[in-house]
Amino acid sequence: MTGEGLPIIFAPHRRDTWVVLALGLAMLIAGIAMSFDSATLVSVFGLFRVPRSGIGWLVALPGLVMVPLAINALARGLPRLELREEGIVLRRRVGGAIRVAWNEVAHVDVQRMETTGALNVAGSVKIESVAIITTNGRKVPISELGPTEEMREAIERNKTKWCVG
Repeated sequence: MTGEGLPIIFAPHRRDTWVVLALGLAMLIAGIAMSFDSATLVSVFGLFRVPRSGIGWLVALPGLVMVPLAINALARGLPRLELREEGIVLRRRVGGAIRVAWNEVAHVDVQRMETTGALNVAGSVKIESVAIITTNGRKVPISELGPTEEMREAIERNKTKWCVG
């Protein structure tokens, strides 16, 4: 059997990763700038005073983590769901890839959750995500990578095509 139509790749828009990169850069730049101002003391909850340089390093630290992760995600095109002849490969932003062979896929669930807005927010928010349930009971959640029904149908269609037995 040839792999016509494979690989199928689902990847989200990169807008959210660019936002994380911009936020990380802003925190890094602001934190480093604050770290050079050791003369100003900042009151922390009115309990004690800390030099602004100490707070600057605390502001820069999350930026120092966020910037390389965002650059890595942009450079490698992460996260990404790949449907291949040998199975499913989920490449996440952080951590290693999750691989599931077609014969390990028991079924695919679409999970829907609706949350009502807070008192000051009108309306409700509907959240949908896809989860692959394996034959040994492991649940591999997949979210934000594309239209949920389209991902579910593609996985089910290729599961029946490539699963032998």
